[in-house]
Formats: sequence, structure tokens, C-alpha cells
Amino acid sequence: FSSMSQGPRKPTVEPSCPMRPLYWNRIQISDSSQQSMPTLWDSLEEPNLCDTNEFEYLFSKETAQEKKKALADSYEKKTKTKKIIKLLDGKRSQTVGILISSLHLEMKDIEHAVLN
Repeated sequence: FSSMSQGPRKPTVEPSCPMRPLYWNRIQISDSSQQSMPTLWDSLEEPNLCDTNEFEYLFSKETAQEKKKALADSYEKKTKTKKIIKLLDGKRSQTVGILISSLHLEMKDIEHAVLN
């Protein structure tokens, strides 16, 4: 497409912060002077967007520092939780549990037998 066939372009809007990308396919409309019938786009009025703060707030990219802080906070939370260490696999643990309950021994006796 040459610049003559495109017609006048709107001025570009430069946001104050990086914005999220739009994943879309651009549709090219033929020049309105070559068309016999007016299109819907010819009759629409362009809205006045003087205040773009709301758009920037809603569609701005998060900065890398904010993401790093969020990951660091979640990592600290994970490390503070108590970890359960299993010495036996699930099936073996179940078998030992059944054996202990069938012997009718107290936990103190079992602990003493394991340690000595």
C-alpha cells in the first residue's frame, strides 16, 4: 500500500508507561473516495480521549521489579512453612500403621523399641 491510498492517519498516542500488546489482525478498508456507498466508519464520530490515565492503569504492563518482589514474597512464604519429611512410601507406611494398631502397643513402647 502506498501512502497516497491510505488517506489521513490519526496521530499516534504515546502512553507514559509500557502497555500490554494487542493480539489482533488489522483490517484494511479501501479508500472512501473510491467507494460508491459510504461505510459505517464514515458516519461514526471519533471520541475525544484527552484523559488516558484509566487506559494506562487498566492495560499497562507490570514492571519486572514488581514481579520479582512478588516472587520473592511467595518464596519466603513457602520456606517458612514446615516441610513434612516422609521416610517410607505410602504403601509401606500404611502397612506399618496396620501392624502397630494390631499389636495394641503404646507409642512410647514403639518409640523405645525403634531407638534401642
